[in-house]
Amino acid sequence: MKVLLIPNPVLELGKPKPYVPLGILSLATILKKDGFQAEILDVNEICQDTSYSAMPDAICACEPDVVGFSTWCNYYLDVIKTAAIIRKRLPHTKIIFGGVQATHTDKETLEEFPHIDVVARGECDLTISRIISSIHDPDALQSVPGVSFMRDGKLVRTTSQGPVQDLNLLPLPDYSLLPSMEKIYRVGIDVGRGCPFQCGYCVANSMGQGKFRQRSVENVVTMVKRLIADYGAKLFRFEHDMLTLNRKWLIHLCTALENENLEIEWECFSRIDTIDDEMIAHMKASGCSYIYFGIETGSPRMQRLLNKRLDLSLAPTVIRKVSDAGIENSSGFIFGFPQERQADMAQTMRLILEIFFCNDKRFCEPMIWSLVPFPGSPLFQEFGKNLGLDEHTSIFATSSSTWIDPEFIKKYPQVSSVYYHFLSEHVSRGVFLRVVFIMRALIYLKYTALALLKDPALAYPESLLNNIMALSLPEGNMFHASLDEARSIAAEFITKTFGCRDFKDHYIHDVLKLDLALSGKEHRTGKEGVAIIKQFSYDVMAFMKEAKANRFQHLPVMRKGECSVLFRKRGDDQVDCVKLPDSFKGIGSNVVLGKVGS
Repeated sequence: MKVLLIPNPVLELGKPKPYVPLGILSLATILKKDGFQAEILDVNEICQDTSYSAMPDAICACEPDVVGFSTWCNYYLDVIKTAAIIRKRLPHTKIIFGGVQATHTDKETLEEFPHIDVVARGECDLTISRIISSIHDPDALQSVPGVSFMRDGKLVRTTSQGPVQDLNLLPLPDYSLLPSMEKIYRVGIDVGRGCPFQCGYCVANSMGQGKFRQRSVENVVTMVKRLIADYGAKLFRFEHDMLTLNRKWLIHLCTALENENLEIEWECFSRIDTIDDEMIAHMKASGCSYIYFGIETGSPRMQRLLNKRLDLSLAPTVIRKVSDAGIENSSGFIFGFPQERQADMAQTMRLILEIFFCNDKRFCEPMIWSLVPFPGSPLFQEFGKNLGLDEHTSIFATSSSTWIDPEFIKKYPQVSSVYYHFLSEHVSRGVFLRVVFIMRALIYLKYTALALLKDPALAYPESLLNNIMALSLPEGNMFHASLDEARSIAAEFITKTFGCRDFKDHYIHDVLKLDLALSGKEHRTGKEGVAIIKQFSYDVMAFMKEAKANRFQHLPVMRKGECSVLFRKRGDDQVDCVKLPDSFKGIGSNVVLGKVGS
């Protein structure tokens, strides 16, 4: 039989993006080894638009006997619709759904959409060949572990297969089966699977049934060397929900990579409580260039309720050490938990800026998300019947280019929950949205953010939280606002917050004006070299110089005194600035000079 496997659609900067679909790649490798005609159709390479309109034609042109879709939370509805088109055009072709989303919505998917024949739940590396061989025989299929299907109008769910116990018994992935390999810049490698932690918002634990596994170091190094030899790969993403959990294995891997002198870079995920100084040194020496830390909340109370249980006091220190080692990193934070209170949000808002300024900005980027209700997560099991829906769908589930069918989402909420949000009895949806919006914008107003964090007189974050409903959200999905629009809205809100008499002459207004000028928005022509002059009541240049000198660790002294600053846009969208002589003080503010040379 001809088996066609389809990776989940993925967008980057509004365009389909080829990537290494590790689950699909493993299954294709196994099917080929077992004698099937297995192919991967990379829809992210062949499709040009965000609706993936070319996907059904491309699949049908291959005339497969079986089509297998990998499914994530995003684009699930589009994949369902594509499967319906295939069934209409190729009525004898069998359709299988697998992956995280289908695994946790198998009942709803099969009962609502009869054109889907089978859902393969969890990891099906050990059963995929049996599933394909049995696809036309319900009796045979009913003896295969880990599958769901409809028979005589009733749902059949066979007993779970369970995760692969020893990943080293699987064949090494055959990357030649992925037609877009030559176009992939960051190459994913399946170095291990499973997360033993049971965080309330996540489904990683349930997918691997809590079983933490890693491939042998020898397997990983072999894959890296093959990919270098076959494709010239230099940047790798070591895929594992918790790469740094096994300290001995990690140091062994790093040492092996160092000894090979491969001159590669690699990225990974980690927790702040599973990494230490020696590990950081080995990771850097072996080529680690980026780590994502999932922190999620700055509230100890929420850490307990979510079963995350991080020691938050470790976070700034660990991230500073990683940054000092020259490893770029991001820290993930989430707002919108159903149990969250305003006091919890305040603690998270403070920790976000503490981490942002624990070292130079280029190394410590916070990533701020709105919570997505994932089917299969502990939170969904407890609160999944209390969901709300509005236009502000999380960017985790959609991008600004994603086409959304609101009627479809309303009709099938059980398979569309990622477009919804948890309702809270403690905090209104409006507060959640505005807090996410202002925190995402503050990262791009760094001197203002520094003043808020370090100046007790500004009473951050309570000063913002107490006035948060005065922030006017942009039209449409707030997550799709441009950076310039987000900065402008945030600046208006901060100005309004500190517009009372007590803060009328406070330096926060000059610092905010400085940030906006450095953003380059006011260089109206957009041409390189265009400059403007702005007038300040405080010496903002001295403030900026001192902040850089102390690496944003301390609040600089802001000295009163008029100051004229010239801002000039560079071709790379950066803005240079220079303090002008006193003779410029009388020319007014926001003077556009046109093109100015060096």
